[in-house]
Amino acid sequence: MRKEGPLWALGAMSGTSLDGVDAAMVRTDGVTIQGFGPSAYRPYTSDERAVIRAALGQWPGDPAVAAAAEVVETAHAELLSRFTGAEELAQERRRAGGHVQIARALV
Repeated sequence: MRKEGPLWALGAMSGTSLDGVDAAMVRTDGVTIQGFGPSAYRPYTSDERAVIRAALGQWPGDPAVAAAAEVVETAHAELLSRFTGAEELAQERRRAGGHVQIARALV
């Protein structure tokens, strides 16, 4: 079922700096941003960064790549699960999305 008009979208991103995961909400009609909602940040621990670094330059199928993907996915899920407004998104069946450069580069 498609909703007409603007909706709240929740997105998350972890970039190549290995610092952590950012998340934010925007209200949009798909063309323009009509409002900004809350945002949050979850830093990677030094151990998590080490796991991710160990996978850089490795091929898919390497155990280091699987371990890094698990770290990145878990960090995203942890941040989004405690994100202010995420429950409302789920209840209203709105969209949540993510962009993970590190995971895409690893797997």
